[in-house]
Amino acid sequence: MLLKDSIKEVQDAGNDYKTFPRMTYLLLIITGVAGLYIYSLLASIIINAAKIGGEYGKASSLFISYAFLFITLVLIIGFNCKNFIKSLKNYKSYIYGIAFGILLILVPMAYSNFVNLFYQSNISENESQLHSMMMAYPALSVIFIGIIGPVCEELIYRLGIFESIGKPRWIAYLVSIIVFALMHFQPTSENIINELINLPSYLLSGLILALAYDKCNIATSMTAHMINNLFSVIVFIISKSI
Repeated sequence: MLLKDSIKEVQDAGNDYKTFPRMTYLLLIITGVAGLYIYSLLASIIINAAKIGGEYGKASSLFISYAFLFITLVLIIGFNCKNFIKSLKNYKSYIYGIAFGILLILVPMAYSNFVNLFYQSNISENESQLHSMMMAYPALSVIFIGIIGPVCEELIYRLGIFESIGKPRWIAYLVSIIVFALMHFQPTSENIINELINLPSYLLSGLILALAYDKCNIATSMTAHMINNLFSVIVFIISKSI
């Protein structure tokens, strides 16, 4: 009963952002798709003008794109609800976020270990690219991959998709999970098998984050996402520095 009341308190803390106009949620999704594409082009122009090449150029492009994306998403939220910050102040949201974050680390890890019993797969193309960025800019990776990236993705894939669909909730779950997984799915003719093998890992991650958002609130899913990404970034940086 105490757990049920605690979860209800956390859910109520998120009611503020569920009263946005429907257009707000659609803008979050549009910004996440079209905006990121436009910002990537803008970042490429900036990188080329600065003559930054190689992995440093790729990493710089991602960081610039996400900086613009983050600012745009915050403005969309800010223009529609001055009290949005209040929904982030319930400390229990972050306690549940840590719990979901641990699940987010362990469940895909268990899946990968299970798959490796039968087929020796490599990391996904998305993860490989992130590793290159961490090598190029370890400190900035902690900020952008560990913090800003999760905030942006939760505003787009959870808040945007869930609240734009509304009900039935199972459709919101299905769409958010599939979109989240496909955005991390980067197949080519050379890596298609490996990407397909890694795809369920992203589907599981999408499910856990969807549960964190729906059963608690946006602060919970953001926290869980940050815990997962920060863990990955820090472990990778430490492993390369030893």
